Amino acid sequence: MATYIALAVVAGLAVGVGNYITEDLGFRLCTFMERHGQMKRLAPGTKRLYMDHPVSNVWTVAAPYILLYYIVSRFMWSQISSTMYFSLAPWDIWPFLWCAMVAHDAWFFGMHMFFHKVKPVYMYVHSQHHQIGSAITALGTAFGDALDIGLCFVAFHLVLGVYLYFQPAWNIAAVVLLIIFEVGTNILGHCGYEAPLWLHATITAGVGLTPLAATSKSHFLHHIDPRYNRSLYFTWWDRLCGTYRENHPLIFEGAR
Repeated sequence: MATYIALAVVAGLAVGVGNYITEDLGFRLCTFMERHGQMKRLAPGTKRLYMDHPVSNVWTVAAPYILLYYIVSRFMWSQISSTMYFSLAPWDIWPFLWCAMVAHDAWFFGMHMFFHKVKPVYMYVHSQHHQIGSAITALGTAFGDALDIGLCFVAFHLVLGVYLYFQPAWNIAAVVLLIIFEVGTNILGHCGYEAPLWLHATITAGVGLTPLAATSKSHFLHHIDPRYNRSLYFTWWDRLCGTYRENHPLIFEGAR
């Protein structure tokens, strides 16, 4: 049991540190491109941007992943490792990424609605993430409660692991890339900048080119007005449920 715990802690902390570094790189990329006229702040009137990057962000991400990796290593790994293969062929990766992101978007939307509709849950689990408001930058992507990250992301990954457990074969490269592009898409939605189309397509593995896909503006607007835009990858669920909003007075006119 101690071995499983040790492995889970190392793996979970690796994800937490990796997310922390990626947030920092995302912030630096946005500010670099802004200085060179390649990106524009979505809410130019925001007087003070979120510049803090607390080390607690590492634990916020790592804690739920430690639990996930303990469950996977202790109860599932012997089975799923026997059916695992590695392939970088596009046809072995992209269809899985698209389907997984569609599924995760439905999960994320449902959890997000739950956070906002149930007041005690919002108060004790999700409200911290909204304290930054329109000042949010990539550095604030993981600013929040570990239970927030756990329910929106890690619980979905556990469900995905159960799905893979029963598959005759699965591509580990596709799963690793899914997590990478999930992190990138999440940071993009919190960066506070209008992303050029090429950058949006790259960070979302091309899934962001799907009709009615969410853009960096979509989720940024949610941080301005939490009543709207509660999805992450697409705008389908928000449109169906009447929680979609296209524009906001704080966001510059014509932003995509």
